[in-house]
Amino acid sequence: MQDNSKKRLQNISYIVLALVAIILILIVLGVKRNLLDGDTWEAIALNIATEVLGVFIVFFLLNKLLIGDEMSLAQRIAVFMDRLDKQEQHPPAASYLMTAPELGARLGGLLQEATRIDLIGVVLAGAIKNNLNIIYDSVRAGKHYRVVVVDPESVGLANSVARSRIKDKPYYLEAIGGVVADMVRLQRAIEVENLSGSVQVRLLQHSPPFGLKAFDSNKPNGRIYVEIYANQAAHSPVIELEAERDGEWYQYFLQQFDIIWKQSKPIEPNEN
Repeated sequence: MQDNSKKRLQNISYIVLALVAIILILIVLGVKRNLLDGDTWEAIALNIATEVLGVFIVFFLLNKLLIGDEMSLAQRIAVFMDRLDKQEQHPPAASYLMTAPELGARLGGLLQEATRIDLIGVVLAGAIKNNLNIIYDSVRAGKHYRVVVVDPESVGLANSVARSRIKDKPYYLEAIGGVVADMVRLQRAIEVENLSGSVQVRLLQHSPPFGLKAFDSNKPNGRIYVEIYANQAAHSPVIELEAERDGEWYQYFLQQFDIIWKQSKPIEPNEN
């Protein structure tokens, strides 16, 4: 765009110089004619002044109408592009953040749509208990779950309790125990009924830095929801990542799940 502007300004300059040359030629011819006609020097000077003034008027008009408009248009485009660039680079936080309760309201639909579900959390009581029937039905339909919660006998639970507004360790012990029991019952049902789905449960020895819910993470349309655990706050913020849109960070948290999964201790159905 800048090259086109330079070419246009060059063309305008050539036009102005050509007009100036023509007018100067006319001035010279006019002076010569006035001398031949016997005009006085006052008349000749007046004619020259008038014609020179005409040169300046022509140059001013061309500069105002052509060059001035060009610069004004360039400035307007530059301002517009700058605003557009800022909007693209700095979207408002509300466009990519939600609260944990907002994600909870959508969780049932996400569980029904996905075929592979990965969950990490301190307890995951709300995610599991509120959607237990959906989880049972989806496993019977051949879907696959990997679930990681904090080991209730580890120091990780104490750290999670200290970070939470609910300073009640027995509550967490009961909640984790309930989630593990539900998953183990489902594991046994898979074995007894020979279901095509699968459920794997593991216990993490430390408090996870974030919660994670991944849906079809191995597919191009995969989604990952990362819950940033807050300190004694009513709700935690959640970041939504899409495989195609957020490639680098999507892969980052996908790898984080794999690392946490490998660090965790498996639970088998016969252990409970």
